[in-house]
Amino acid sequence: MLAQGRLISGIIVLNAKYFPSSQNSAAKVGATSFAFSVIEVLQDYDAFRGVILYERVEDINFPVITPEIRNSIPCVRLSFNFGMAISMVQNQLSAAAKILSGYQDGSGSSMLYYQTDTLLVYHPKWLPGCVTHHGPFYKDFTKYFSPELAAKAFQGFEKAQHLKLQQELNIDHLVHSNNIFVLQHSQLQRNYLIQRGVDPSRLRSLSPPISVKKHTNHTRSNIHKPSLLSLFSDPCRTLIFTAVARIDFFKNVDLIIESGVEMLQKGLLVNILIVGGDIHDEQLRLQLLDAVPRAYLPYFMTIPKLPKNELYTLLGDARDNGIFVCSSRFETLGITPLEAAIKGVTTLITDSPLVEASNYFPATYRFGTTSSDLAETVERILTTGPSVSEKGEYLKRVMGKTISGDVFRKNLVKAWSEISLMVEGERGLGLGLGMGVEEYV
Repeated sequence: MLAQGRLISGIIVLNAKYFPSSQNSAAKVGATSFAFSVIEVLQDYDAFRGVILYERVEDINFPVITPEIRNSIPCVRLSFNFGMAISMVQNQLSAAAKILSGYQDGSGSSMLYYQTDTLLVYHPKWLPGCVTHHGPFYKDFTKYFSPELAAKAFQGFEKAQHLKLQQELNIDHLVHSNNIFVLQHSQLQRNYLIQRGVDPSRLRSLSPPISVKKHTNHTRSNIHKPSLLSLFSDPCRTLIFTAVARIDFFKNVDLIIESGVEMLQKGLLVNILIVGGDIHDEQLRLQLLDAVPRAYLPYFMTIPKLPKNELYTLLGDARDNGIFVCSSRFETLGITPLEAAIKGVTTLITDSPLVEASNYFPATYRFGTTSSDLAETVERILTTGPSVSEKGEYLKRVMGKTISGDVFRKNLVKAWSEISLMVEGERGLGLGLGMGVEEYV
């Protein structure tokens, strides 16, 4: 039996391509940052057992598991494809969980914590599980955007249809499973899952994993590396900037470029910086600048996404005279704008119920959905009231009341404790959680 106050051990399940190459690597997607925040908390409670890294490999006939150590973390790589029998992948998932539990001499079965619903249909029914949905649901997205825009957003019609099919299968599996719980950080996701029939008693809400302390002592990765602000011809101008993992339809960074042109036409003294995409996405970044008149090009810059310490350094440098902009069309959370705000950077965000993070921001820090709305909001920030840095400090104080590392930790521990007790209760009723021998097949 689970000791009073003891958390069931957890194993994170994450797409292998999203696992960082080093502890300082830029987060591939929001799920990466979120997963490592969870790992940190579980480690403090001696409840973390490792990570299952799954990858699709089309030229194999059977799922393969390979133990490895990544960034000092015990991992098992699961190679599979969607053409395999569910039971085959299910048994290998279970075998991977057993290997990881053995690394820590864990007793009893661990809970598999999925960072997407991709593998839910393969979840071993004899093990407890939980899931956080980080990305948008296709059917929810198409309530607000056309199928044509959905195809653009999800990188093509075929990919969009594949995602739709997989999500439908996994949501149906979630609805009918009695051993899979949901840890949700998005009211958008919660509402949709309940509408689809997921039992609300199996959902637990989490505050975003944002911490001021985490960002206090930022240092440059290279002491000789200049501030990004100094790379502009006139670094004294106000920096209008954003930082995204990917340049895509969801992030809508084109709007910042268009708005930047309007700001310059208004005579505002600004520089515009877009940080985003991988190193090989240079063509995407150059295409963003096609809309910029030649005379304004010196005030625009696009660069690949930054390692974590360099991103936090940029946020620190921008506190005095910078404005971070989240221009997303559809965002199930949005961690970076929350980080910027908690860091004390004046941060503006799209005023939309489809952008989850906007719920945390005061109305004066939100803007409408057009480039003109953003330009007008920036003009107001720059020409009225306290200075940009003072507005950033005010935002930090307001946001810090509802978002912090401590709030996230308390939310997670409370939710994990409740799930642990529910799992123990279901074991006691003989529902088979963690009791089957199939897991060793």
